[in-house]
Amino acid sequence: MAEILIQRDENSRIISVVVRDLGAASDAITGVDRFLRAVVAAMNDYLHVHAEVQVGDEWHLEIDRADQHLSREIDAILETLLIGLNMLAEEYPADLALRESGLGVQV
Repeated sequence: MAEILIQRDENSRIISVVVRDLGAASDAITGVDRFLRAVVAAMNDYLHVHAEVQVGDEWHLEIDRADQHLSREIDAILETLLIGLNMLAEEYPADLALRESGLGVQV
């Protein structure tokens, strides 16, 4: 079973997406791959923000969040990704598990 880890910063904004334990190719993994590549294309082509998926034993989505003026647009694309990944996890519960974690502590 593949595990999708969504990491959020102290402001609850998505900062990282990691896919682990990919195992054998499946419709679920193909869907995850397409969602991640669509996000990269939207970030790079539409927002002109550097984003890339590093593919290997684990997949890592990396996004340059340096431009504060694009925060809302970046958030909208990443939250849409999360909705799509949740839909895939619901459709393929034996193949995908989605987990979220926050970084930092608000006091």
